[in-house]
Parts: sequence; structure tokens; C-alpha cells
Amino acid sequence: MTYTKKNISEDKFTFLLDFLADPVVIVNEKGHFLLVNSAFEKVTGLSEKEVIGKSFLEMTFLTAESKTALVENLKRRLAGLSPEPYDITFMGKSGEVRQFEVKATRTDSAGQPADLVIFRDVTQRRNNERRLKEYAEKMEALVDEKVREIKESEEKFRAISTSAMDAIVLVDDTGKIVYWNPTAERIFGYTKEEAVGKEMEKLLIPPQHRRFYSKFAKKLANKEQIHKKTIEFKALRKDGTEFPIELSATALKLRNKLCLLGIVRDVSERRKMEADVKQKLDMLEALTENLGVGFVIISKDYRVLWVNRFVKNNVGDVEGKQCYATLNTLDHICPDCGVKKVFEEGVTRDAHEYSQIGVHGNMYHVELIATPLKDKDGNITAALEFVVDIAEKKRMQSKLTEYSQKLEKLVEERTEQLQQTQAKLIKSERLAAIGELAGMVGHDLRNPLTGIKNATYYLKKKGSACTDDNRREMLEIIENAIEHANTTINDLLDYSREMHLELAECSPTSLLKGALSIVQIPDHIEIIDYTLNKPTIRTDAVKMERVFINLIKNAIDAMTKKGTLEIRSTQTNGNVEIAFADTGIGVPENIMPKLFTPLTTTKAQGMGFGLAICKRIVEAHDGKITVESVMGKGATFTITLPIEPKLKDGGENEWVIPQESLLSMTTKA
Repeated sequence: MTYTKKNISEDKFTFLLDFLADPVVIVNEKGHFLLVNSAFEKVTGLSEKEVIGKSFLEMTFLTAESKTALVENLKRRLAGLSPEPYDITFMGKSGEVRQFEVKATRTDSAGQPADLVIFRDVTQRRNNERRLKEYAEKMEALVDEKVREIKESEEKFRAISTSAMDAIVLVDDTGKIVYWNPTAERIFGYTKEEAVGKEMEKLLIPPQHRRFYSKFAKKLANKEQIHKKTIEFKALRKDGTEFPIELSATALKLRNKLCLLGIVRDVSERRKMEADVKQKLDMLEALTENLGVGFVIISKDYRVLWVNRFVKNNVGDVEGKQCYATLNTLDHICPDCGVKKVFEEGVTRDAHEYSQIGVHGNMYHVELIATPLKDKDGNITAALEFVVDIAEKKRMQSKLTEYSQKLEKLVEERTEQLQQTQAKLIKSERLAAIGELAGMVGHDLRNPLTGIKNATYYLKKKGSACTDDNRREMLEIIENAIEHANTTINDLLDYSREMHLELAECSPTSLLKGALSIVQIPDHIEIIDYTLNKPTIRTDAVKMERVFINLIKNAIDAMTKKGTLEIRSTQTNGNVEIAFADTGIGVPENIMPKLFTPLTTTKAQGMGFGLAICKRIVEAHDGKITVESVMGKGATFTITLPIEPKLKDGGENEWVIPQESLLSMTTKA
């Protein structure tokens, strides 16, 4: 090969590119690779032969976002805009992700416009920048949080101090006041401007108490635990008057200076109330001295503050002692303590009886009634317990118990006599019911028997002179009469015998179809079927079809002229409702209450067992049957059956015959 100046220049350029540690490529205006250096091959894992002539959009090592950035930058250059550095992401051959800053400059290749693109690895720098940003954000958030906490603390202290019912005073290590809340202004009469900067001892403490206050403040400065106690002494108001206060103080450091924080409470009202209470107690003692009622005042720490003479005579002197340890000789609060309910639950009255052996060895019975004692603001300060002597009440209760036992014995004797009388009455009622049933059965069977007797008499009388048509007619009369008598007997047996169900999956449509195949529908009656195949229900198909047949026949009998019977099924709340709505004459109001009881019928023939048997079959399926009727417009019978009855196959639901008729005593329930 003959080397020219141009070849030598290109070799030097290629050598220089391979010498660079950063990936470098040359692409044409369409983004196709013309040249790549060895650093590019090392980062991407692709050789020069694999990429030359291909577009950078075909490169798999570039993410979708990186390709979009390259396209946008190419558009800028084609539009004549100056290129700007931007970042792209490389997926290295080992799977690692690295970020590169892209810088492109215009050049030419074989006389054609091209771009020289340099990829500077900025992964570590970007990571450092991201960490630095995250750290800065965390620090900023931490500072904001601390500032917020400080502001909240200041706001809370300001809110507490300004709304506090007690005076809050802060004194520095020189004894001067540095903080003075609004309550302090109200209690002492000095404004904030008048108090701050003044010595507390000279401003607020009377001369006779200053020595005591100095010792108290010195002990606090020496960190003695005296601040846990509450001290009482007198203080000075601005007008020079003295008044009693409670002072709770503690020593604390503020800006490396020892300060004294004091909580001051004006106890003038409390002292006045205590004096009033003492005066009232003296009056109460005078009033209750000769009464048979005890009075006990108990503090919130369950100490006896005062008792009257009645209590002292029974339990001795218990004032100043724990009530449960002296009145009940326990080491803990009584389990049913009324005073505890007053303090902890806020009850206004609690009463219970109590018995104990007194100091003289005699048993005494009392009723304890606890009620709260409140101050003018409604706060419970103590509990008043009334002790009422109920010895006479106990004696009366004993006599009442004795009378009650005698009365109970007398009632048992009278009850036994009543039961015997009732048994005789039930027996007579059952006999009457049996007579009623026998009369109805006899009456209902007498008609077919009369028909049979008349037909047989006719056949005997005529003998061989009887024609075949007459003989056939008489035999048909006998057959119908036997069928009628058999139906009456079967109804009676079906109603009285035990019922066993054979459950199977059935649909309302299949049950109605089976019933309609048996019943002969007259031409003047139209049947409208709105029943559904779903949901299916577990039922005894034979017995339920009998219910359907009975209801359909009753509807047909009720529609002597043209009429419609609409049968509809719906699902509601785990049940299936099947309604039979006819346009017949309806059910009379006097029949409605006993419609489903036996021996109830509006027909010329039959004993009235049809609907009673229907009711029993439906209830045996854990269901119910109801009726709605309007005279002259028709009646609707609705059967409600559970989709999943709570019955086992072959079992029977507990069934109770309603007591509308004495006949129920003769049937098996």
C-alpha cells in the first residue's frame, strides 16, 4: 500500500481516537455509524463491523429515553441550532447501567457532513450529585422539622401560659422576674411591664415571709427535691393586701443560667369554702345528733373527714383514717364502693346495703347512700355518705319471706288442684272434639253410602229386566261414591299421620308442569305461567305437586265464569316465593282467620282438609303459606320455601297444629 499524506492523517486520527478512554463515534446526518473507537467497543461489547452502517436507533444498548434524546438533538442540528450537551444511558455488555454526557461537533467524512460524538462517563459524578442533593434535601427537611418543633413548643408554652388558671412566674438567678403571664396580672394586680425586671421577693412576698421564701429558693437552687411539695404562705397584691397562695416551684437552666419557675394559685376561695364547710358541719352535727341516720364525709383520697354521732356510736372515732380500713377493716377499697363510683364514674347517687358487727359486738344493718359534694364550679371535692338504719326493714323482709314461703306452698296446692281440674276439662273437650269429628265424617260418608245403597237397590229390584245402560249408570254411581268416601278417609289419614320428606332438586317450573299434567283445566280458565327454572329448591316433588294441584283446583272452583290464574315465582333473601293469583270470588272475611285449619270449607262437599294439608306440607319444608284476598276480585296464595331447608333427607320439620279448633287435640303434631 502506498501511503499518502491523506492516509497518514487518517491513521493518526484513528490512532488518536483509539487512544481516548471515552467512547467516540462519527455518524452521518441520518444517524448511521461511520466510525467508532475501541473505547466504544469496550463499553457496548459491539465490534466496529457490527455497528458500521447501522443507525444508533437500532442499538440495543441504548434505553428508549436515550434514543429519544439523540433524536431530539439530531433535530436541533438539522434545524441549524447549536448542539447542547445532554445525558444518555448505556446498558453495558455485563448488564451494568452507566450514564454518559454527550457532546457533538460538526465535521465531515469523505466530503460529507457528519457529527463527531464524544461520550463522557459521568456515572459516578451523577451519583455523587444525586446523593448530595438527597443529603441536602434531608438536611433541609431536618432543619425545617426542628424549626417547626421549636415554633410549636413556643406556641404551646404561650397557649398554656396565657390560658392557665394559675399564675406562672419565671425568676432568673438574680431573683428578678423575667416572665409574667396574664393570670399573674389578674391575681397580683401588676401588669407585665410593671412586674418584669423587678425582684420577686420585694414585689410579692410580705416582709414576715421573705426569710422563709429565701430558704425555699436556696434549696431549689441546690437541686433539693423540695419542689415536689406544695407550700402555702401569704403574698402581696399591688394594693398592699395579703392573700393566701399555693406555690409549686422548680429550678431549671435557661441559657446556662439557673432560673426559678413558679406556679402560683390563689387559694382565698378555698380557704373561705373550708371555713363555710366547717360552719355547715357544725350545724349538721347539731341537727343529726339525735337522728337515726349517719353522715360521713370522705375526701378524694378515701379519708374520713367527718362523721356524726350515729356513726361514732357504731364504729368509733374514724375521722382522719382510711374509710375502707376503719369502716370495713380492709386493706383496699371496697369492691362495691359507692364513693368510688362518685369519684371515678361521676354518679350522682349510689345505694347499697351493708351489714357488720359494731364496736359493741352487735350486728347492725344499714343502707349506704353516696352522693357527691361539689364546689361552685361543679367540681367534685368530696363525697357525702348517708348511713340509714334498716334493722326494721330487715325484720320486715324476714317476715315477708316467711309469708312468701307459706303463700308459695298454698299456690302449689292450688296449682295441683287446678291441673287436675284442667285434665278433666281437656278430657271432656277431647271427647267433644272426637264427637264433632265423628259427626262430620259420618255426615260426609253418609251421602256416598246412600248413593251406593240406592244403586244396589235399583239393581236388585230390576234384576234381569235392567238394561245395560241402566246397569252401567248404577255401577258408575257406586264407583263415584266409593271414590268420594275413599278421598274423605285419605284426607283424614294424610292429615293425622306422620310426614316424611324425600328431598330432591326441583325448579318451580318443573313442579308446576307436573301439577298441570294432572289437573283438567276448563276452557273458560286461562293459566299464565311466569315461573322460573332457577333457582332450584330442595323439596319433595310429589307432596309439593299435591299442594300446587290443590291450589289450582281451588282457584278453578272460585272462577265459575271466565277467569285467569297467574302463577309467578321470584327469589328473595334466600327464599323462593311462588304466588297463585286468581280472579275469582275471593275468600269471605269470616273464613280468613281459620282458612288453613281442618274442617273449614266453603264447598258443598268435602271436610275442609285440603288447605290444612297444604299448610302442613309447606311447613314441613321449613316454609310458610299465606293468603291475601279481596271479595269479588280474587285471592292470592303465596308459598315461601327456603332454597336450602334446614332438614335432612327423609326428615320432618317440627309441626304444630294451631289451636283454632278442639280437633287439634285429636291429631298428631
